[in-house]
Amino acid sequence: MSEVGEYDPHQDAAAMAWLAGEKAREASAEDTARTLKGLLRASLATEKRLEAALADSVQKNTKAMSELQADVQDREMELVHQVIEAEAAVERLRSSMREQEAAEPHQAEVENAAMSVFERMRLRESTLRHEHDKMHEDKLRHVKLMSKEYGDVMQGIDQEAAKVRAKIEETRNRSAHFLKALFGAPHSPGDVGKFSPEWLLNRLKRSLLAKKDCERELEARRRECAELARRTNEQRLEVKAAAVDNERCREDLVRRIVENREKQRALDMRQAGGAA
Repeated sequence: MSEVGEYDPHQDAAAMAWLAGEKAREASAEDTARTLKGLLRASLATEKRLEAALADSVQKNTKAMSELQADVQDREMELVHQVIEAEAAVERLRSSMREQEAAEPHQAEVENAAMSVFERMRLRESTLRHEHDKMHEDKLRHVKLMSKEYGDVMQGIDQEAAKVRAKIEETRNRSAHFLKALFGAPHSPGDVGKFSPEWLLNRLKRSLLAKKDCERELEARRRECAELARRTNEQRLEVKAAAVDNERCREDLVRRIVENREKQRALDMRQAGGAA
């Protein structure tokens, strides 16, 4: 009867190997989760850099508009001063003409000379007013052109922002799906509400961004999404390989149990025959 409870070291070795494999797979899953969290943090850092670039672009455009408006206002003030000086010169000529009328006997010649000067001053005043009106029209035309360009840029920003929001949402959906499959329940890598697509879109609508910068950022996001998809596929293949390994271990365990039962049955039969 001493052989009934005989210790089999092969069974313990197989069990320990199976446990070691399970721990290794758990460690690999945790490493993958940390990698996904790192990618999401990198995505948030990229969004912050985009925000800073947008703020810088807005500041530069605002400064340029302010300088343009200041230049236009300075030019208008200069023209107004010239008109005022011309009117003052006309008034001085009229005063001089009245003085000459009282002092000079040749009134007709004085009047003709004064009228000639007066006509020249009127022509100068008309020219200045024409330049002032032209400057005002140029300012309005420039403002209208800049408004149209601003509208086109904002429309392009809205389109690029929609693409960015779609890519961000797609990346987060894939990450959430993978984490759910990995941990068995929905899992959030952290509170990212402040940098959600809605928040980013509202920030984008209040700023200007060059189209090339948006395209470079979108290309980087596409590469990140492709890298995440590649890692997800690798993990999926690892999970399938682990499932195959688990099935092989289960089959080996069942085979060993059947063999042990057959050995135990043969031993019981021999012991029963010896007792008889």
